[in-house]
Amino acid sequence: MKKIISVILSVITILNIFCALGITVSAESTYTYKDYEYEIPLYNTNVKITKYNGSETVVTIPRIIHKNTVNYTVTNIGDRAFSGCKNITNITIPDSVTTIGDSAFGGCSSLATINIPENVKSIGSRTFGACTNLTDIKVDINNSNYSSINGNLYNKDKTKLIYYAEGKKDDSFSIPNSVTCIGERAFGITNLTSITIPSSVTNIESSAFMFSHNLKDAIYQGYKSDLFIAEENNQSLTKVIRYTKDKGSFNNGEWFFDYTNGVLMITGNGNMEFGNNQSVPWSAYKNEINSVVIESGITSISDYAFANCPNLNSATIPNTVISIGESAFESCEADIIIPRNVSYIAENAFYGCKNIQSITFTNNVFIGDGAFTDCTSLKNVDFFSSVDAIGDNAFSNCTSLENITIPKCDSPLGESAFSGCTNLSKIEIQNGLTAIEGSAFYGCSSLKIITIPDSVESIGKEAFGDCKNLTSVTIGSGCKSIASKAFWDCPNLKKVTIKYPNCIFSDSQYAISTTAVICGYKNSTAYTYARSYMRSFEDIEAGVRYGWIDGSFVEIKSEDNPTEPTSHINEPIKPTESTETQSSKINISKWNVSGIENKSYTGKVIKQDNILVSKDGEYADFSVNYKNNLNVGKATVTIKGSGAYTGTIIKYFTISKAKNTIKVTAKKTVKANAKKTTTIKKAITVKNAQGKVTYKTNNKKVAVKSGTMTVAKGFKEGKTIKVKITITAKGNTNYKSKTVTKTVKLRIK
Repeated sequence: MKKIISVILSVITILNIFCALGITVSAESTYTYKDYEYEIPLYNTNVKITKYNGSETVVTIPRIIHKNTVNYTVTNIGDRAFSGCKNITNITIPDSVTTIGDSAFGGCSSLATINIPENVKSIGSRTFGACTNLTDIKVDINNSNYSSINGNLYNKDKTKLIYYAEGKKDDSFSIPNSVTCIGERAFGITNLTSITIPSSVTNIESSAFMFSHNLKDAIYQGYKSDLFIAEENNQSLTKVIRYTKDKGSFNNGEWFFDYTNGVLMITGNGNMEFGNNQSVPWSAYKNEINSVVIESGITSISDYAFANCPNLNSATIPNTVISIGESAFESCEADIIIPRNVSYIAENAFYGCKNIQSITFTNNVFIGDGAFTDCTSLKNVDFFSSVDAIGDNAFSNCTSLENITIPKCDSPLGESAFSGCTNLSKIEIQNGLTAIEGSAFYGCSSLKIITIPDSVESIGKEAFGDCKNLTSVTIGSGCKSIASKAFWDCPNLKKVTIKYPNCIFSDSQYAISTTAVICGYKNSTAYTYARSYMRSFEDIEAGVRYGWIDGSFVEIKSEDNPTEPTSHINEPIKPTESTETQSSKINISKWNVSGIENKSYTGKVIKQDNILVSKDGEYADFSVNYKNNLNVGKATVTIKGSGAYTGTIIKYFTISKAKNTIKVTAKKTVKANAKKTTTIKKAITVKNAQGKVTYKTNNKKVAVKSGTMTVAKGFKEGKTIKVKITITAKGNTNYKSKTVTKTVKLRIK
């Protein structure tokens, strides 16, 4: 023991002397052997080849190098040792080699094949980089660290792709299913334009595709969330990769999307909720979703969950779902079967779903504004014994809907609820509905007969306006008010029965089309209405008819009209002409004209359907011509007497700008990066805007242009900000300006 300590102290003393004299002792020294430069580590008999200086095409690396009677074994091929040796076509590595360094054979552009011997334990990065003719890397079967498949280099168990031979001429490559990792710089400059990555791969290291500039398509067969791609130098992959599957989770469940068939599957229990700061998690695939399958257990569908999925063909909704959120399926083409148990449908939930054909509700249901607007294939709607609400435009423009029974409803029937349902020919309104809002059935041109129950207390403006084939209306005893134009522009309306004696008529003469006989109680407001505006009236108690004769509103006896029973009077009665007026034409140029009113722009020529020319109870026959009656401005009406009448009257009416038709939807929540500027496409969606659209926000760091939101860096990470966005359609010569405000939650990550 004393001898060992003595030796150690002697060595230390010698080294200290060397240092004091400025003498350096190197761990390795470089030597030359034939065309090779090599190093011998201190106190070692192994050799590292550091450089080849020859020009041979076929090279055999020596196993043993003799120096000073000592045999040194070549075990290491150093970094870039053969780099740039463009003449080498074949090279043999001795079985003594255990290590091959970084870029050891880089740029050997004539090398076609190479064998990795049994004892190699380590191969560096880009060992064969820029070997543009290398097509076959072979590995000794007994090597415990490496293997090859079809000339490409893998680790022993083939779970890592180390290097793809750059000289291969193939333009596509499918990575084996055994691979879980694609190594650093695995792909050099190749001919590959397409690559298939199996679901087994979960990790792609940095620069794996650094030089893959020809790559145009990459398909990953697994779930996107299962794959990690290092950000550094993998842009050639990330800009073209397509995922065949993706998955994720939300508050109460999970979702799975299969790109190969477009099926989105959703599982879970409870409400479909994405959290206050999350957008729809599968929104990136909305153009690829063909089918949605929601499994039993989900009880609600979130706002905008499947909105604007243009290729959605089918959606399976389980009976556990009782609530469907705002715009959940807006503008989807699928024929969706809505579960019978649903009790809440939010606004625009199925807006524009053109293939929905039938709906049946077995519970009281709340139907929000625009819930089924433009569902043009909807033919049948069956309600439960009552509904909580039918909102504004709930079924507007459902042009295939033929009949509807409206049950007891705790809320008024919404404005324009069934407007534009041009095939709706039968309506049954059950007792219990309290009010019919404006334009509720506007433009329902197939309606013929309407009976309004006693429970209805008011009928809104233009509620049955423009119902061209409506012939008969019976209004129950509870109706206290009829708004302006409630039954206007109904040219075939023959009879309106009003049972409540004190019903109030708003805007008086324009409440009911002039073609109709007003039926009610004598001395009621209905009687006063008919008398005041030169309409025929029928007393529903006495069966007596009243009309205008010689400027007086009098009872019409059977001898005055012996061929028509009083209960079937359909036309207003004109005063009887005198012998004098029959013998010569009457000039109407100074007569009174009624029924001309100002209008709003519609995009079509505008006419006045209710013009009357009269004097002292006498009505003239006439023809009408128009000028400048299409666009906004002053329109001219030229009235010329016809038949027994002559003379011309010129009147004017104003066409004012129409309301702007802009429709705006916004993402509820978007995400932005605290450290860099973030662009969010389609944060705002604008449809049907008239005139230039401008955007303004209440935050200087957030801008919106053409619906795309740009968020500047600098927000505090983890913060959630409410951004108020003001969208203005400027309008034009025919449309007014309109401003819509939306609030978007901005989550900073």
